[in-house]
Amino acid sequence: MRRTIYLGVFILLSTIAGLLYYSDTRQSTALVATRDLSVGTRIQDADVTVRRINPASVPAGVLKASDQAVGQVVSSPILEGQFLDARQVAPSRNASLLGTGLDVPPGYRIIGLPMVDQVDHGLNVGNSKPGSVLLAIATTEESAYSSAIASSSFVLALSTD
Repeated sequence: MRRTIYLGVFILLSTIAGLLYYSDTRQSTALVATRDLSVGTRIQDADVTVRRINPASVPAGVLKASDQAVGQVVSSPILEGQFLDARQVAPSRNASLLGTGLDVPPGYRIIGLPMVDQVDHGLNVGNSKPGSVLLAIATTEESAYSSAIASSSFVLALSTD
């Protein structure tokens, strides 16, 4: 009988101690994506939610409130459930989104060039990667004529499309 009383008191006191501990534990907020967000998407209220978590689990630079992100444009892909970092959003849609934050110097432009691997002619696009510097040459299939159209071209990104 005494054992049952002691066990009941122990369980009651343990429950009270646990409630006091968890009610006093500090919580921090972090903004989380509710769906996958691709580059160029303007963030809306339904795209993000605020999650309360332990402050030690919040990475540096994570946005804390939805008003920090709503209306901003995604500058790097964000996956569902991922924390939104200040570096992943931009105030407007512009060419700097393509350069992943690189400043485009005055007088320079970002353009897309379709490229085809021509290993037998010395061009191997497959070895290129962002940061490479290329000489872009335009050719036609009908003639052997070719012309340099861009020298010292800096590769920002490659597409597999």
